[in-house]
Amino acid sequence: MTIAEQIWNSLQTITNWKEVDTVLYGIAFKKIDATALDEVVTNEADAKNWLNVAKALTRAEIIGYSSPTIEEKTKEFLSNCPFFSSAKLPKTSTEGWSNWGHCVLNGYKWSKQLNWETDRWDVSNGYEALYKFRFKQPAVYWFCNIDTGEVERLFGGRWHQCGMLISLWTKFMEVGEGRAWSAVNMEWNNLNQNYWKNDHYIYAPEWPDWEMRFDMVATNIIKAYRLLPHILGDYIFRIKIDLEKRLVLSLWNSPQWGGYKVCVHHYAGNMQRRLDPTMGAWMILHAFYRIMSDKAKRNIRTMLLGEGVTKASDAILESELFDSASNRFRRANDDTWSDEWTAKGCAALFYTAIVPNTGALAIPIISEGTGTAYPNDTFNPTHFEFDYLNRTVKVPLYAGKVGFQFGTKLVEEVFPFDGIYKITFSQDWNSILQKTKVGDLTGLYVEKPRLPTPMEALLTTFGTMMTAFPIYALGKTLIKKTKESVS
Repeated sequence: MTIAEQIWNSLQTITNWKEVDTVLYGIAFKKIDATALDEVVTNEADAKNWLNVAKALTRAEIIGYSSPTIEEKTKEFLSNCPFFSSAKLPKTSTEGWSNWGHCVLNGYKWSKQLNWETDRWDVSNGYEALYKFRFKQPAVYWFCNIDTGEVERLFGGRWHQCGMLISLWTKFMEVGEGRAWSAVNMEWNNLNQNYWKNDHYIYAPEWPDWEMRFDMVATNIIKAYRLLPHILGDYIFRIKIDLEKRLVLSLWNSPQWGGYKVCVHHYAGNMQRRLDPTMGAWMILHAFYRIMSDKAKRNIRTMLLGEGVTKASDAILESELFDSASNRFRRANDDTWSDEWTAKGCAALFYTAIVPNTGALAIPIISEGTGTAYPNDTFNPTHFEFDYLNRTVKVPLYAGKVGFQFGTKLVEEVFPFDGIYKITFSQDWNSILQKTKVGDLTGLYVEKPRLPTPMEALLTTFGTMMTAFPIYALGKTLIKKTKESVS
């Protein structure tokens, strides 16, 4: 069965596309249209699930969808999202604050745009409260309650929480709090001082080695770099080194695959197989392909093409994450089959059907704090489409030769310009009938590294001096575990 046929067969098993974590996939796979976001956000608002309302509103913003319903529910969110009693900071739940859900901070921006509840949504007050709370802590955390002082962390603070906190402070900058650059700098220093181990980032001080949320850390750092290149100027080198060692240089024997050819939760401490990082792996390898070493590029192509090794798409379909009898996917090898993860499995297969050469897939870097499965927002209909019945796909590409293997053989085509292309295939998907550039690469993508200007270098030195904080000098010896949480 071809990749195109398998994607189509799996899509046919999905009955509900109108959930907050499936709606963008449904639009991209041509199963619903953007108006479905109205129903999604209305249902979440009726349920008073304000975090999911923020997710749906953020996803509408990502694809540029607006409507009277979206505006009405935005105002409803701004009036009803719960706040801490001690600060004008929104909660992500009735219990407190989770870094995973910082899309609620978009409320500061929406309040100004709509001139609605502006006294309630005071970004300076909210930032100051969370900043002071965070930098009294000896280690990173995933949950807190600034009213009660409660903090939850695991294994002395996990590395992807460093990435999430970088994304959190970056979001504060985006919604109008310019002082947050210093917090980004401190989180970046913390990540590199306490989690970098020669050629990769470790999971946690108390549980090192290879953990699956590499796509989350990479995307968050890339997003911060856009705003602060003078501070994060060397970010791309360590991320590149980490990804190559973690996923590529030893082909399927690279550690994050754990010998299973799909990503494991934590090598070698937790060998649970997971679909979300497997999808994230192919997303982030496409994103970084142009700046990787020649050996890494060759190995990426080898794995995608199956030249002397298992083909990447076959690795997914032969894993415990896929059920050939039902054509459905699941999040982990010990989970149940679901609509949500079948949609994401189809997106993972889509990524393995694209083979970079002199050109490459241009992955939009989108990190909005809408949950732990970061590719949810990246595979969106502004950039991607798969229309099986009309044999067309839409993809963002860097100029050059790019291959497609939706059919039984590789089809390569030269694309003269960077851009978003709509491509029509033959009946058997084995040749290209038409290619049309339908948009430009607008947004955030992985940039090739550059040296900082003299002024940027001076700002880096000054910023490091000004944001130096005793918390990082304490090191691992003072890291204490508080309330344990499920990893």
